[in-house]
Amino acid sequence: MSELEAVRRTLEAGGYVDLSCAPPLELTEPLRITRPTVLVGGDLTAADGAPALEVTSSRVRIVGTRIRGSAVTGSVRDPGEILIHAHGTEHQPLHDVVIRGCSLSDSRSDAVRLEWCRSSSVTGCGVDHVLYAGVMCLSCSGVLVADNRIADIPLTAGTVDGYGIAFSDAGNTEASRSRDCRAVRNVIELVDREGIDTHGGLGIRITDNVVRGCARGIAVVSGNESRRVAPQRCLVARNLIDAAGVRAAGLEAVAFRGIAGNPATGLVLGNTVRRYRRPFSIWQAEAVREWLGRGRGFPRERRLWGRFRTG
Repeated sequence: MSELEAVRRTLEAGGYVDLSCAPPLELTEPLRITRPTVLVGGDLTAADGAPALEVTSSRVRIVGTRIRGSAVTGSVRDPGEILIHAHGTEHQPLHDVVIRGCSLSDSRSDAVRLEWCRSSSVTGCGVDHVLYAGVMCLSCSGVLVADNRIADIPLTAGTVDGYGIAFSDAGNTEASRSRDCRAVRNVIELVDREGIDTHGGLGIRITDNVVRGCARGIAVVSGNESRRVAPQRCLVARNLIDAAGVRAAGLEAVAFRGIAGNPATGLVLGNTVRRYRRPFSIWQAEAVREWLGRGRGFPRERRLWGRFRTG
């Protein structure tokens, strides 16, 4: 039996799987985790256009695994190439999926994608050079994304978006919006679109992150006019957002936007913005308090209460 086949059978059984002493594995198809499992270590190379690890079970831990995709200079996005893909359904979401201390690079789409996951986390990971998202959370609830370093997400031919971290939806409905998720203490650099993003999120908290060299630092938005729900009760606080090194046309440090008849709500406060010509773009929003920090302190506060629109 080959080493790869032995690993595949071990994962099928679930339980504790230690790959820290195993040789590097070149995958020809995804390794599937279908039972509660603790996977430790391992050095994996994903098959072109496919996930490396596909998780369809709750109570899974993936710790200290190194995974590489097939992206090289000149590659274009392939949506099927996701290094770790954990996915439940609306009626059977996954819970307690933990991804910690992994090294993830060169995906032609996402490093980590969580769909319909609850009470899960992605922490302490290093993500380098992916062609769509470092961590993508779709229709997730109570997910923590913290203490990760995510760098180098270029726009490629045929792709207009890219994200360091995103909390979005799988179905563009009220029921499928991501809610009560947090992005905390991450360092995100050189993303040619949004460093941290939510489309229509509910109770999304984006705090204490360093976002550097991103065309748009943080986006709390509803998407285009056809989007069904605006972001609500979202917090953007104490982030350092710096345009230094930006490779694409600069947009703004923070976009906080609803849609006509469906305002965005929440708080924007205590952020430090550097080198953006347009620090804030806030419109179709309610009860937002915007702090404009200068240097170490925040001597100037502009209170914006009630429904308003600014450029």
